[in-house]
Amino acid sequence: MLSLPFLRAVENSQTFETNPIFAVLHEMCYTQGAASRWSAERVRGEFPDTNWAPGKRPSFTGEMNYPWMFDDYPGLRPLRDVAELLANDAEWPVLYDPAQLARNTVPSAAAIYAEDMFVPRALSEQTADTIKGMKVWLTNEFEHSGLRTSDRVFERLLALVRD
Repeated sequence: MLSLPFLRAVENSQTFETNPIFAVLHEMCYTQGAASRWSAERVRGEFPDTNWAPGKRPSFTGEMNYPWMFDDYPGLRPLRDVAELLANDAEWPVLYDPAQLARNTVPSAAAIYAEDMFVPRALSEQTADTIKGMKVWLTNEFEHSGLRTSDRVFERLLALVRD
């Protein structure tokens, strides 16, 4: 049984009441001319071990948003229909143009978290290598949310861009 303090801490770590746009647009920032169709939910369905049941150990799936959250979280309920429309919209434009990024002239910097639980380090490094002029700060001081949890991350990135 999960304790009330643990459940409260998990609930408080979700920012849906103050930042609902994250839940609505999270999957859309990865689409390229296709509908997400609740990708995280569909992929999760391929792994039955992630289905919780009484007496079974929980399986955490990380920073994903699922359609049922728009029913379970009161702050998201008014956005359920919008989220459904966006998840099924197949007319998303191409959001990232690799050829343009290879010709980039805008100063840019990125933090790569060496032990990021959501994004493999090698993938981040490969991506950074494709962006002309990208300055990388590889660090194990922070986790995936470093930019949101410490001003030092932004300050370091800004210093890299200005250097």
